[in-house]
Amino acid sequence: MDSINACQSDGGSQKLPKLWTSNFSFIFLASLCNGMAFQALNVSLPVYIDKLGGSAGLTGLAMATLTVAAVLIRPFVGLSLDRYGRRLIFVGGLLLFLVPSIAYIFIVPFWVLLMLRFIQGFGWGIFHTTAGTVASDIVPPVRLGEGIGTFNVTGSISFALAPLISLWIINQYSFRTLFVVIALFSVAAIIFSQAVKYPSLEPCPLERKLEFVSQKALRPALVILLVAISHSSVLSFLAIFARGKGISNPGLFFVLMGLTTLFSRPLSGKLLDRLGNRGFDLAIIVSIPTLALALWMVAFTGAAWHLAVSGAVFGIAAGTIQSSMLTMSIKLLPGKRGTANAMYGTFLDTGTATGSILWGVVAGLVGYQVMFGLTIVPVLLCLLVYFVGKPSSVILSETK
Repeated sequence: MDSINACQSDGGSQKLPKLWTSNFSFIFLASLCNGMAFQALNVSLPVYIDKLGGSAGLTGLAMATLTVAAVLIRPFVGLSLDRYGRRLIFVGGLLLFLVPSIAYIFIVPFWVLLMLRFIQGFGWGIFHTTAGTVASDIVPPVRLGEGIGTFNVTGSISFALAPLISLWIINQYSFRTLFVVIALFSVAAIIFSQAVKYPSLEPCPLERKLEFVSQKALRPALVILLVAISHSSVLSFLAIFARGKGISNPGLFFVLMGLTTLFSRPLSGKLLDRLGNRGFDLAIIVSIPTLALALWMVAFTGAAWHLAVSGAVFGIAAGTIQSSMLTMSIKLLPGKRGTANAMYGTFLDTGTATGSILWGVVAGLVGYQVMFGLTIVPVLLCLLVYFVGKPSSVILSETK
C-alpha cells in the first residue's frame, strides 16, 4: 500500500497516471449513494412534514437543523482526519447518517424528526468532509484538479436524479417505501466504503493550538462563502418566483444546471492541472462574470426557456468555481487535507444557511425580482476577495 506523508507536499513531475482506479471507483460510488440519500431527504422531508401538519416555519427549522449540525462538526472532523486517519471516521459518519434514515421508516412525529435530523447533520458533515479528503488522497497528485472535479460529479448526479426518484416513489408508493430506499442507499455507501484501500498516513504531530480556520486557505474559502450566499437564493426561492411569473416547470433550471456541472467540474479540473496558478486565475476571471450573468437572467426571466438557459449557464459557472476553489484549498494545505476539506465545507454550508435567511428578508422587503438582482453583488465581491492583495505565486509556492 502506498504511503502518504500527510505533513509534506505531494507535488512532483510525472506522466499522467490512471485516474479511474478501483479505489477511486469505490469512493466515487460511496459518495454517490450517500449523496442520493441526502438529496432525496432534502426534497421529501418538506412534503412529509406538511403531511404531518407542520408549518413552513417548522419545515425550515428541520432543514436548517442539519446544516447547523454539519457546520458545528466539520472543523473537528478536519483536525481528526489529519491526526488519526480516515477509515473509522468515515464509517462513523456513514452510520450516523444511516441510523436516522432507518428511524424515519417508522413515521416519527416532528419533534423526534428534528432530533434525528440534527444527528444526521453530524453524520453528513463527517461523511462529506471525509469523502472529499479520501478522494484527494487517492487521485494522482498531477491530476488533482481533474480528480476532485470528477469526484464532485457525484453531487451533480444526485442533485439531478434524487428529487425525481424520491417524488416518484412518494406518488406511486409511500413515504415508508421512500425511507426504506434511502436507508438502502446509505447501506450501499457503507459497503463501498469498506472496499476502499485507504493509503497509510504519517499523521502530523499534535499542535498546541487548534486551527479550525487556516489563514493560508482563507481566500478560496471566502470566495465559496460569497458564491454560496448567492447560490442559496435559487435553491430556496426560485420555485416560488417562477410560479409568480406563471412558469409551471421551474425544475428545468435545476436539471440543466446539474447536467452542465457534469462537464464543467472535470473539465475545469483539467485546466487547473495544466495551467497551475494561471488556471485558478482564469477560472475566477471567466466563471464569476458568467455566474453574475446567470443570476441576472433569473431576475429578468419571463419564460420557462429563459430559466433553462440560465440554469445551464449557472451550472457551468458554479461547477467551475466550486471545483477550482476546493482544489486550491487542498493545494494550499497539502499536509492538512482534512482541514482543507472541512474548511471549504464549513464556509459553503455557512454561506448557504446565511443566504437562505438573508434573501428571505430581502424578498419580503423589495420582492423576488429585485432580490435576485441583488444576489449578483456577493458574486462580484468574489473578484475583490480573490485578486486584491493576492501574491502572484501563492499556489506554486505552496505546492513545490
